[in-house]
Amino acid sequence: MCEPGERDALLAAAKYLNDKMLGIRTSGRVVGTDRLAVMAALNISHELLQLRDSRVGLSESVNSRIRSMRQKIEALLGKAEVAGI
Repeated sequence: MCEPGERDALLAAAKYLNDKMLGIRTSGRVVGTDRLAVMAALNISHELLQLRDSRVGLSESVNSRIRSMRQKIEALLGKAEVAGI
């Protein structure tokens, strides 16, 4: 059972898993439902880790740009104070 608002997300997840399992089955590399499920889980885990790693890299890039902009703003504010603005 799930909350009413989570039903669509759960159905989407089930469809995604089913599609992954069908893709593996049609490749002919794996036989057996248990093995298909494990291979699909491994593939999905790999995708998740790749997304997480790319997100971390993006976050670091954004943080670096924010630090750079903050330094520039502080430098400009410092110059404005010296100039009496």
